[in-house]
Amino acid sequence: MTQLRDIRAQALEAEKDVRSALTQKEELQAAINAAEHYMNALRLVNDPVEKRLFDSKCKEYLTLAENIKQSKDGGQRNIPMIPALQPAALVDSEPTSTRTQSNREQIILLENSKLNGFVFPPWSMTAVPDSREFQVDEEGRLFLSFVLFKCTPLKMVIIDDMLPSSKTLRSLHVIDRNNPAAIWPALVEKAYLKVRGGYDFPGSNSGTDLWVLTGWIPEQVFLHDDELAPGHLWQRITNFFQSGDILLTLGTGKLTDYEENELGLISLHDYAVLSLQERDGIRQMLIKNPWAAGPVWKGVGQLSENYVFSHGSEHEPSHPSTTAPGTFWMAFEDVLQNFDNLYLNWNPSLFRYRQDIHFRWDLSSASIVPGCFAGNPQFAVSTKSGGTVWLLLGKHFKTGDYKKNTNQLLEVVPDADQTGFISLYVFEKKGIRVYLADGALRRGPYVDSPNTVMRLEMPPNSTYTTVVSEQSHQRSLYSFSISAFSMSPISIHPAKETYSHIKKLSGAWTISTAGGNAESERYPENPQFQIQILEQCDVNILLEAEDPGLAVHVSLIWSNGDRVACVRSRDIVVGSGDYRRGVALAEKKDVTKGMYTIVCSTFTPDQLGKFTLCVSSTSPCYVRQLPAERAGHLVMNSGIGVFPPGTDRILAPISTPRLARLKLICRRRGSSIGDRNAAPSPILMTVELGQGPYKEILAGSGDGNFSDDVRGARIESVDLQPEFEQRGGIWLVVERIGGPGGQVEDRIEVEILSEERIGIGSWGIGGG
Repeated sequence: MTQLRDIRAQALEAEKDVRSALTQKEELQAAINAAEHYMNALRLVNDPVEKRLFDSKCKEYLTLAENIKQSKDGGQRNIPMIPALQPAALVDSEPTSTRTQSNREQIILLENSKLNGFVFPPWSMTAVPDSREFQVDEEGRLFLSFVLFKCTPLKMVIIDDMLPSSKTLRSLHVIDRNNPAAIWPALVEKAYLKVRGGYDFPGSNSGTDLWVLTGWIPEQVFLHDDELAPGHLWQRITNFFQSGDILLTLGTGKLTDYEENELGLISLHDYAVLSLQERDGIRQMLIKNPWAAGPVWKGVGQLSENYVFSHGSEHEPSHPSTTAPGTFWMAFEDVLQNFDNLYLNWNPSLFRYRQDIHFRWDLSSASIVPGCFAGNPQFAVSTKSGGTVWLLLGKHFKTGDYKKNTNQLLEVVPDADQTGFISLYVFEKKGIRVYLADGALRRGPYVDSPNTVMRLEMPPNSTYTTVVSEQSHQRSLYSFSISAFSMSPISIHPAKETYSHIKKLSGAWTISTAGGNAESERYPENPQFQIQILEQCDVNILLEAEDPGLAVHVSLIWSNGDRVACVRSRDIVVGSGDYRRGVALAEKKDVTKGMYTIVCSTFTPDQLGKFTLCVSSTSPCYVRQLPAERAGHLVMNSGIGVFPPGTDRILAPISTPRLARLKLICRRRGSSIGDRNAAPSPILMTVELGQGPYKEILAGSGDGNFSDDVRGARIESVDLQPEFEQRGGIWLVVERIGGPGGQVEDRIEVEILSEERIGIGSWGIGGG
């Protein structure tokens, strides 16, 4: 036992070294030492309680060491996210927003007062309450007023004193154990449930409830997050729990009936944290089940207290028999394992300054593509002095958030009233709007609560762009508020739009226009748009697919505004990079005056779907969709032309009854050597007048050069006259580089587009 006691003492000393480390190197070495000591202790114990405790400690410090090694902070210590705040006692009072509300915001707040068939009027903390607010009605019932709804400007909730009670216990359902005669807890519950829709409200989480009741800033910590540092979390909460500036509650996850019975915990249930203690390196929480008659924790954490106090401690162990009904002590390591969420509610008086902004978001027209922020609410958050800044996003309650089904059991109706998830993203964009989620400085978790908080450390004279994001909400209208808290003056206002001119167009990839990526022979068939830029300006092109699963791309190409058949790197002004699902963005500054073409493509041919193209610019520009390549033309095919081995030139006669302008596209139809496939030969297509030494080449593909492009060879335009047939005839000629001794058999087919019907003869072999 002496050896075990020495190892345990060394482990506790290593834990202290972790907390006091000044550099990352020192912190890493201390964490490794702590893990090694607990690993050695684990080998010496046989008691299952002690084994579990040491194993948990060992894993905690191994994880911490791994996180420190992966940190990019260089030699500086990886300091935990402890808010740089003062105790609330040193701050005068709870801060209030001094920002002037717009008319739109005032309307939002007034309409937000109407909820679940009631009107909750604003409440003034300075005005003397009217005597009529506390009156007896005709039936002798007393009406009481409560201040609730702290998530937005204070609202008054009026209730009577009619309360539900138990038929068997002759007791109210909500009681104070220390003062059973007190009815105020039941009245507060009634006021809250009136706001939330009634007594059959299915419940939310304790962090949200406390936010509404007290206005204390809610934060949710996911205890099973791989990046969670338990030691840092403990240090963070104990500092402020002792000063009374934080409320702590815990939430379980989904448990089976067997797990509930074995653990003494209730599935999807929240518990209060009444006290924290740390003795001899063992950290514990005093937890209370709010149910008057409910199970309590049966796990080994309760027994571990005997171990905590068995080494000469002067304190008595906290045994279940010494705690109040429904309360129990649990080791912090067991809390991390058996609970899913830790809810923190912070005293807003920890901050000196606060600014609020209120807004609506109509999701009926919002993008459903993950990572597309073009239509999301965005705000500029600015500070001159810098320092700690907290951003609290709150979603306003809506009438009908929950519905009853026919048997009166409350449930969330699938696809009708989806709770949805919300999150905040922060970008170093100086308050300028962003379009994609890429490059975020910080991104918060998506939570199904109506609130989420983002903690920041902002440098002096900085402005960040904050974006509100959501997932899985019903497509309807929602109202939100963002509150910014800081120890120094701070401002929040809508983010700036860089582009003053915006043009939106709709399009689709259809059977005839879904050409695929630039390596596909059908790439020229993709939807294309002409953009005319009247003067040098910045241009932003956003392509958003209706189907978020489609991998898409957009390019701006120098082409005099004509349809693009072949994309050369020197002609690309800007592209959206790699193909990405649902959305693509191409952005370019100082684009010169001229005519350009925008090409919208999917990665694979024949991927069908609708899309929206949004072209934004800093000066006026004109955008229109170019007609499809075959639009307004007759389409004629030459039939398959074959290059037998040893042949490098084939031709076919063509004729026209009147003056005609042609577009010719030569496509490859396979290459082989015997029964084996082979690489195609480079080809050149020409339209020739006559044959022999005096022939005239009317048009050629690829500037007269042979090409091995997978898209084949193209002649964009050639004019033919009927009288050409009297001058040796008009010949469609296709040549290849294969050589007379070549063994490859190439097959091609030429498509001719024209407003007139063109005659095409059979392919033959000719020397020219």
